[in-house]
Amino acid sequence: MELVEGESLHDQKPATLEETILVLKQVCMALQAAHEHGIIHRDLKPENVLRTPDGLVKLSDFGLARSLSTRLSQEGMFAGTVFYIAPEAALGKTVDARTDLYALGVMLYELAAGRLPFNSDDPLAVISQHIHAPAVPPSTYNPLIPQALDDLVLRLMNKRPEDRPGSAAEVQAALVDILEKKALAPGVDKSSPSSPGSR
Repeated sequence: MELVEGESLHDQKPATLEETILVLKQVCMALQAAHEHGIIHRDLKPENVLRTPDGLVKLSDFGLARSLSTRLSQEGMFAGTVFYIAPEAALGKTVDARTDLYALGVMLYELAAGRLPFNSDDPLAVISQHIHAPAVPPSTYNPLIPQALDDLVLRLMNKRPEDRPGSAAEVQAALVDILEKKALAPGVDKSSPSSPGSR
């Protein structure tokens, strides 16, 4: 296994919304490459995303999906991964690339909103929320989140896999689009006479 110097996304969280999108864009690239080779990560979470000092993002711990967690609850139960588990995985149904996309949505929610969408001291309660409870839009907790990012997160976290984006590449394209639109600061009119190329 490659030695990657740096810290996990759990330990080194992005400082801004823009940095969050840039990091998750790289995660999408890694997921797309894995999915194209028929590999489903099945344990996607911030602890398994490594950030190198030069800004590269790498996925780790492929093949450890049988383990429920690397985070321990106060009772000593393995409960960490339940925070990112897709409904179909929790129900023991067939998983595919869209299962990873659900976990990606939870990660994006957590990093953008500053909190998990579903939380409880009881792992079974968290699983139940993933299966049954609708997610509150992340902008509820962070008003800086644009509507397009809200919509993307909620699509990723759809209970039905078929209602999620079709691929990690599609999510990456959506993140790029959000970044480009976010670059237009409020009040800046590109069609104003002072804009380059305008009449």
